[in-house]
Amino acid sequence: MVATLPQRWRLALLRRHANEKTQDLFTANQNLLKTVSRIRSHFDGCALEPGFTYDDLGQRAEQFAKRCERLVLRWKQPSQIRSEIESFCKTNGVQPPNHTKDAQVIARAVSADWWRRTLGSVHARHLETCAIELGFVHKHAGLYVSDEAFARRSRQLKRSAAILAGTDAISEDGEIVSMEEIAKRSLANKAIRRAELMTRARGIEEVSRQHGFAAAFIVVTCPSRMHARGSKSGQANPNFDGTTPREAQDYLCSLWQCIRSAAQRLSLTYFGLRTVEPHHDGTPHWNLLIFATPNDLSKLIALVREYALRDNGDEAGAQRRRIRVEHIDPAKGSAVGYIAKYISKNLDAHGIDADHEAAPGAVPSETAARAEAWAALWGIRQFQDFGCPPVGVWRELRRVPADEIQQAPECIRRAWQAVQRDGEKRADYGSYFEAQGKPGCTRKDWSTQLHKENDERTGRYGEPIGPRPAGVAACGHVCRSARKRWTLQRRARASSPWTRVNNCTHPLPANEPGAGLDPQNQPSGVPDFIPASWPEGAPPFISSPGLAEYPPNRPGRQV
Repeated sequence: MVATLPQRWRLALLRRHANEKTQDLFTANQNLLKTVSRIRSHFDGCALEPGFTYDDLGQRAEQFAKRCERLVLRWKQPSQIRSEIESFCKTNGVQPPNHTKDAQVIARAVSADWWRRTLGSVHARHLETCAIELGFVHKHAGLYVSDEAFARRSRQLKRSAAILAGTDAISEDGEIVSMEEIAKRSLANKAIRRAELMTRARGIEEVSRQHGFAAAFIVVTCPSRMHARGSKSGQANPNFDGTTPREAQDYLCSLWQCIRSAAQRLSLTYFGLRTVEPHHDGTPHWNLLIFATPNDLSKLIALVREYALRDNGDEAGAQRRRIRVEHIDPAKGSAVGYIAKYISKNLDAHGIDADHEAAPGAVPSETAARAEAWAALWGIRQFQDFGCPPVGVWRELRRVPADEIQQAPECIRRAWQAVQRDGEKRADYGSYFEAQGKPGCTRKDWSTQLHKENDERTGRYGEPIGPRPAGVAACGHVCRSARKRWTLQRRARASSPWTRVNNCTHPLPANEPGAGLDPQNQPSGVPDFIPASWPEGAPPFISSPGLAEYPPNRPGRQV
């Protein structure tokens, strides 16, 4: 049963079986059978194996992309092709491309890059789900994520860094900038990201003080059935139902959606910041820093408590652990101080001495890296504000030159002044908040909005890029930002030596179009049964009488 599993999994299962069979051999065999069956169930439907490497996934992606190309050649109508592609994706345990247009679904399905990203995500999550069940994810084994998942994330970051180091961005006026330098000056730099989050948190607190709002720090956790391991011992939770961290995050999101809807019905005014971090076993929990009037704050806390306890609210410890509330006294400390450590410990561990979730002696920088790997693996957004002006406008105002706001409305000028940095003057999110409106505004009610203009260029899959940020607008006045068009180009590398190896493709199966033909003499187009005219929105790689070329991976892609 365990022979084909990875070595670490085999050893863990056999060790557990050896301990259990001293008590009851039948029960030990039954437990082993159930565990192996659950592991197999994760991989049986996805055409992947637990031991697949990065190169193996790349080869499988190439195979699936070519299989979808053959489906394009086999069927006549785009709707038929899409139906076959969706069936093929589901058969292999992958969600089909999510797009309304048939042509764009097809364009993604014939791209090896799309398959590589999708298969990589599916494979990593299946592996981590099994690692959680086998006991490789907790404070005494692998904090937040398994050691294998953390190693995969480290290798991925190294590959990305190598690609950035070998890529240049060339502007329309000939300026050449290394992508590595661009990344260091962007939000990809964790120090810059942390500084922006702290600036926003400080500004939100200043606005709350001006309006006489009270503050509370609320921690919301999942029911015990979603936790795989005990918080202290790391022993398996007998009530664990197999919920993955992604499913637990979806539960918390739906919980917050219900709370927001109930608060809207009660006309409550509030705003704040939310951070998401993992328990030691990978189960997420939310840290909410909320500002509201004292009356509204008490009602909001009651709503959070009510909805958080609807799921198994009568279980032991639910009243004490499911929701924890701390009312912040300004005389004792700043509200930003409560959220600052949670921002830092999930980014770069700046100023963090120890992580209470980790085992004694753990290095904070490594625990922060593991938290980042956890968020990337499960696709979880770590930081988000609510009830605040959009941060997209805040960032776009930084790109607007001074001469553009000379004739701008007062609200734009005030917001522009707030976001600028000049010498000792720092950006002030509180002033930006006040320039945008007041607490309680909805997204459409903020005074300054993002201005977008249509981009006529096409993206990776041949689809028009469409509207992109080009400035800010208020009261019918538009202030355009200073933007350039850049083209990404890899630096030249030494070519591989020429060999005499026959690199001809393998013959197609007998039931595939083009089987039995000489590859050197095959036409470059598509058989005549492909329709010459497609409905509106056809991909650009389809031309009369058939396929001219596939769009992915064209050199000189524009951004």
